[in-house]
Amino acid sequence: SSEARLADSLGHKSPVHDTIQNTHDCYNNCMTFLMEKASNGSGFGVVLATHNADSGRLASKKASELNIDKENGKIEFAQLYGMSDALSFGLKRAGFNVSKYMPFGPVETAI
Repeated sequence: SSEARLADSLGHKSPVHDTIQNTHDCYNNCMTFLMEKASNGSGFGVVLATHNADSGRLASKKASELNIDKENGKIEFAQLYGMSDALSFGLKRAGFNVSKYMPFGPVETAI
C-alpha cells in the first residue's frame, strides 16, 4: 500500500496490481514465458523465486510439459530463508534444485 500511496502523491499510476490474484497471475504468466524461453535451447536458465505454493506447483507441471531437465541448471527455485520451507522441501523431493537466500545487513541497505 505504501507504493500505491507514493505513486498517487506523485500523480502516477500505482505500480502495484489491484488484487493479490492479479499479482499471482502476472507472476505466473512471466514465469511461464521465461520457462518456455529457457526450454527452447536459448542457452539460459531461470531461477524462480516464489513463496507461493500454487506457483511452485504450476512451475513443476510446466517444467514437465516442456521437458526441462531438473539437473541441468535450466530451472531452479529459491525462497527467502525461513519462509515457505514446505514448498522448498516439496520441490527438492521432486528433484528440483532449490536455494534459500538470506539478506544480510541493515534493512535499509538490504532492501
